[in-house]
Amino acid sequence: MEYERKGEWYDVEELTDLQHAYYLLKNNKYSEAVRIFEKVMADSPTEPTAYIGALLAQNCMHSEEQLVNLPLPLSSYALFESARKNAGKGYGQVLFSYEEAQRKLLEEKEEKYLFLLEGVSKTEKNEKELSDLIGCAVELRDYKDAAAIRSQLEKDRQAFHTAKAEKKKEFWIRFLPCAVLLLTVVAVVGTLFALPKRDGLRYALTLNGYAVVDCDRDQQTAVLREKIYGIPVTEVGRNAFKDCNELTQVTLNGKIDAIGKSAFSNCRNLKGVVGAETVEKVGGKAFKDCKSLRLLKLAPDCQLARTAFRDCDRSLAVFAGDERQTVDVDA
Repeated sequence: MEYERKGEWYDVEELTDLQHAYYLLKNNKYSEAVRIFEKVMADSPTEPTAYIGALLAQNCMHSEEQLVNLPLPLSSYALFESARKNAGKGYGQVLFSYEEAQRKLLEEKEEKYLFLLEGVSKTEKNEKELSDLIGCAVELRDYKDAAAIRSQLEKDRQAFHTAKAEKKKEFWIRFLPCAVLLLTVVAVVGTLFALPKRDGLRYALTLNGYAVVDCDRDQQTAVLREKIYGIPVTEVGRNAFKDCNELTQVTLNGKIDAIGKSAFSNCRNLKGVVGAETVEKVGGKAFKDCKSLRLLKLAPDCQLARTAFRDCDRSLAVFAGDERQTVDVDA
C-alpha cells in the first residue's frame, strides 16, 4: 500500500502501526483505523496516543478537542485527560512526528544510497567491502535501484569467492610438492640425526660419516657396522666404550680412521681390537687402563696421543704398519 504526501509516494510499511492508524484517520478510513488502534492498545494498554486515536476513530472525528463533548464514562475520560496532560502526544503531535520521521527516514535512505553508489564505483573491492555494500542494499530494499545493485553485488561476491578458491587451489598445486619435499628432507635429516642404535651400539652422524658414540654397559663383544642408512661408519667417538668392564673384544669395520679421546678408557677386560689397521689417529687416554690388551695394529704413520695408553700393561705391543711404536704407559 502506498500513500501520497506533497507530491511524493511512500510505502506504508515504513510507518509504525500507530502512524499508519493516524494516517487512515486523516483520510476518513475510520473502521480500519479503529482496528489498528485497538491492536496497538492490546499490545500496549497504557499507550495514550492509541487511546486518543481510538476515541477519534470510533466517533468519526479528526480533532481531539471534539472528544470533551462525548458522553464518556468518567474513568475513560479521566484516562484521556491524564494521558493528554502527562504523556500523550495528541492527534496533531503524532502527525507532526510522522512527518518528521518520514523526512529523516528519507534522508537516511538517501545517505545510504550515496554510500552504496560510491562503493559500487570502486574498481576493486575486498570481501568485507562487498559484504558491507550488500548489507546496505538489503536495508534499502526497493529504494530507487538498490535491488538491482544488490543483485550485481551478489554476483561480484560470488566471482570474488570463485577467484579466491582458484588462487588457493593454485597455491596448493605449487606448494604441495615443495611441502612434500621439505617434509621428506626433515624426515630424512631427523632419521639421520636420531642416534640410531644397532647391536647394542649407538651411532651419531658427523661431518665425516657416522661415529660410534655409546654402547650397552654389559656388552662383551662389539662389531661395528660398515654403514648406517648407506653412510659409512668412520670413527669410534669420544667415550664410546668408556667403563665397559664386560667388553672383551671389538671388531672394527675396516673403515675406521680415528679413535677418539677415552674411547676405550677403563675397559679392563678388553683383550683385542680387530680391524684397526685403518686407524690413522688415536686420541688421548683412548686405551687408558686397558690392562688386558696385549696387541694393537694400527695404520702406518698413525698419530698417537702421548697419553693414549696410560696405565696399560707394559707388555702391550702397538704397531703402526710394520713398525712397533714406543708407548708410554706412565704418561
